[in-house]
Amino acid sequence: MFGFFIFLGLFLKSTGYKKLIFGVTSLSSLLAMLWLGRRAALLGCFIAFIILLFLSKKKSLKILSLGILLVLIIVTIAVLNSPYGKDILIRSDNVQLLFSGEYEKFDEAGSLGQRLYVWPKYFKKALEHPFSGTGIARRVQKRVLSTTELGAPLEHSHNLFLNLWLQAGLHTSLVFLTFYLLSFYKCYNLWKFSGEDYFIGGLLLFLIGFFIMSFFEGLEEGTRFTTFWIANGLAWGYAQKRS
Repeated sequence: MFGFFIFLGLFLKSTGYKKLIFGVTSLSSLLAMLWLGRRAALLGCFIAFIILLFLSKKKSLKILSLGILLVLIIVTIAVLNSPYGKDILIRSDNVQLLFSGEYEKFDEAGSLGQRLYVWPKYFKKALEHPFSGTGIARRVQKRVLSTTELGAPLEHSHNLFLNLWLQAGLHTSLVFLTFYLLSFYKCYNLWKFSGEDYFIGGLLLFLIGFFIMSFFEGLEEGTRFTTFWIANGLAWGYAQKRS
């Protein structure tokens, strides 16, 4: 997602051979998301471009956003109708069980069904000790919160904000959320000040898309946070430069 948005922004504002390099890199990132079936990331991309349609004052940028959205929809439909489409985008999800709400059959409901089943259980666990937490790190959380006790197949809640709450308390999760919203605010103001610059727009779209993705993935472990901190560093750095 980071590569798709950032290099798309660079592609739109570059010329010559750089435009080709950035365009190929952005397209490759999108194809990787599709090929690997990163559905939360793709959902983040869709929602980010829809929000951009409402945020932008430029008619050209609105048309561009709408065009990219249509391309994403067409490509997604094409992948779904391909011989391997179900394995890529539906995977193990049992759509019938998802609509019926029978999430307790998590072995049959697939990865989305497992998330829908486990979220309320982990949320209930977080409410039992809202401020103490289990201690930082996924391995600590796993040791303290028995997945067998929860009757869940997942080792964590697959939700960034809920994971932070479980590990370090509600106050930590709220501080992180506040920082996230402040970063978005800085990036949005920078984007408007720059005349809706394409590269800054890519940063803004990434922050929106990553936020959506965070509700379906636990991204606080290892290097998964790297692109988030790079984007924040760029947004805060450009904002400081502007001031």
